[in-house]
Amino acid sequence: MKKNYSWIICGLCVLLAFCSCGLVTVAFSTYLPFLKEAAELTATETSMITTIRCLSTIIFMIVSGKYYKKFSLRTGSILALMTLPIAYFIFAHAHTAFTCYIAAFISGIPYALGNTISIAQIIRNWFKSKEATALSIAMCGTGVSTAVMPPIITKLVDSVGLATAFYAVAAFAIVSGILIFFLLRDKPEELGYEPYQDVKTERKKEKKTIVKTTDFLSGKRIILFLVVALLIGGAGTPYTNHLSLHYSSVGYTTIQAALAISVYGVLLMISKIVYGAGVDHFGAYKVNYLFFITWILASGMTIFLHGTSIGMLYGSAVFNGIGISLGTIGITVWTRDFSSDAEYARRVKMTQTLFQVGSFAGSPVPGLIADKTGSYAGAYVLFTAILILIFVIIQGMYQRQRKAEAERAGA
Repeated sequence: MKKNYSWIICGLCVLLAFCSCGLVTVAFSTYLPFLKEAAELTATETSMITTIRCLSTIIFMIVSGKYYKKFSLRTGSILALMTLPIAYFIFAHAHTAFTCYIAAFISGIPYALGNTISIAQIIRNWFKSKEATALSIAMCGTGVSTAVMPPIITKLVDSVGLATAFYAVAAFAIVSGILIFFLLRDKPEELGYEPYQDVKTERKKEKKTIVKTTDFLSGKRIILFLVVALLIGGAGTPYTNHLSLHYSSVGYTTIQAALAISVYGVLLMISKIVYGAGVDHFGAYKVNYLFFITWILASGMTIFLHGTSIGMLYGSAVFNGIGISLGTIGITVWTRDFSSDAEYARRVKMTQTLFQVGSFAGSPVPGLIADKTGSYAGAYVLFTAILILIFVIIQGMYQRQRKAEAERAGA
């Protein structure tokens, strides 16, 4: 039980990510077409809902250090999560853009304070071995939410109305928060347990100790890496948040769009686990090639979607689900690989904050392009170019790190 409880903690982190991230981001995007109609919003005004949420997330991430000095990881995460039902209640009664923006601002709180910053540290505390695998499983809560919630939300809206659909999901978040609070602990020592440790994995890691204690992000490298965090937020967040709107705008029905998002969510969930396990076994440098190329191909496919091809729709959903895992788990894994143990927690906060700055800057772009051109396709052309640039930068940094490690080993 003592050894297995680390995996129970991982499962609780899945549920926390499901609510704090999934219900705030991609799953929430299922509501956007209905909100757009109910509040009579333009495409730009609809995109601004995500923009306001990103702004809120940035603000609360900046103060997260002081916040978690006052509260434990468990208490802080649950307090943040409990603001989500408040946001959903306001969304349920929103009939103007301004009301939507108030709710969006509140919804940024759980995403900032109850998501990656706390989950990454909890996983680090509970796992000495297979940390990347455990983190990827924990963060696949977003994928589970994306897979499960869109058709549920769509059917709820169609059968009981938009307001009740918000109430139902808010109630689920409250129940989940109570469950997490009673079972989750920040550290295994609080229960008299020890972190999960696999003897074979630890023997392999002993050979790489110098890499773990060496900080690669110095001088210009840290600036370049922070630019990557900014770019992946600027492309990744609006990319995923506008998929449902893009599918609907090119002629697919709301049910078809919701099912496609669910397919995307299932693949996202699986691909996060595969990515984490692959990183633990082969290293991020090799695994990045597969996921980057898949995401770039998916983005290209999404550009050419039209409402008459169901095959193109689900093909886009499948490839997006595989590739977009880089946009969620990737930046945290890269931060771990490039940072020393002493710098890891600070760097996670730094990169996550800049990720949200990028999300804030990029979120209105698809709406602006859609209002000008009548289509979201132009936005995905831009996203494809950004993804190629990130691919080149990150793999180049890994190559330089590998070269530096070889030089140290030969010294």
